[in-house]
Amino acid sequence: MSLLENVEATLVGALGLTPRVIAPSLASMSVDYRGKAFSVRARAYSGGTVAYARFVQIDSPSLKVDNALVLPTCVTAQPIYGVDIVRPGVMAQWVVALDLSPTSRSDEPRIAQALGSDWHPSAPDPARWARDQLSASAFVGRFDALPLDLDLRMAMMTRAFVDLAVRRSVDNQGARLEQRSRYVRAHRDDQHGMKVVRRLLGERFVDEVLFPPWLAPVNLVEDPGDTRRPEGGERGQSVGV
Repeated sequence: MSLLENVEATLVGALGLTPRVIAPSLASMSVDYRGKAFSVRARAYSGGTVAYARFVQIDSPSLKVDNALVLPTCVTAQPIYGVDIVRPGVMAQWVVALDLSPTSRSDEPRIAQALGSDWHPSAPDPARWARDQLSASAFVGRFDALPLDLDLRMAMMTRAFVDLAVRRSVDNQGARLEQRSRYVRAHRDDQHGMKVVRRLLGERFVDEVLFPPWLAPVNLVEDPGDTRRPEGGERGQSVGV
């Protein structure tokens, strides 16, 4: 199991997440881009305090991506869970970003407390589009090799996220939904790397897997409902549309 698959299994089990259907043509893809072959796997969930969770892995000799995004329903003080582990080329540095981004800045002390004193943030000069989205506890950096403690860091962040899920807070739900929408729009529309993602994976993948439109609606409403549920699927494996 990869690091991403480990935290995925932990979150699914601890939060009682249910698989959401992804079209088979999007859940497992083989993509040829500029003469290079890429394999893509995607899984999605929801349930309990989680409005939408997705886990995406891209693998090729020249590009490796492990990505997770878990968006809360905003009826709790649960933050937004984000993981990016990317190597954009054979000789390129690894880019790592781990964060629990608050839906209200008043939650920052609670997030830091849940992460614990052994968590050491590092986010030097983030890109302009990300400055308002990262928490004070974010861990972001470039590395010649993956940090030796990356598995420990991901486990610590996952435990903190699960712990924060049980701390109910229904105050300012509208403001929390708006912050969640801003987060989604910033990552979907302003992140430079999304231009490459759109060319590589296509607009349909962005709209149906990465950022379904209801996550950043014009009128603030929660998920209109995913009535399609796979039967017999494991760990989010799509079995139909």
